[in-house]
Amino acid sequence: MNRAHEFLKSRGETVADWEGNCGGLADLIAGHKDDMIWVEGPHIKWRYHMVPLIAGQIHDAWCEGDPLPIGEWLAKMFGDQWVQVCRNGYTMYEGPANQFKL
Repeated sequence: MNRAHEFLKSRGETVADWEGNCGGLADLIAGHKDDMIWVEGPHIKWRYHMVPLIAGQIHDAWCEGDPLPIGEWLAKMFGDQWVQVCRNGYTMYEGPANQFKL
């Protein structure tokens, strides 16, 4: 179950209600106890995108379906675009999203 989708559903909201505030939504979902993933890159849809990493899975309101491991999520959301991925403020990867490896 994607906690981001469940959170929005429980409030009668959609991602349109949170456009431009993915960080605020991620903070509410994670409750300041889970890791945060921050992705930016020169060609991604947003200037950056922030999501919670909960028990090894990305819970992203903008991503359809169930939560995914970070590598699968990056490939699904950003394809072969160059990205910089940070976890809790520390860069953990730079390169094509679909080539991310732990």
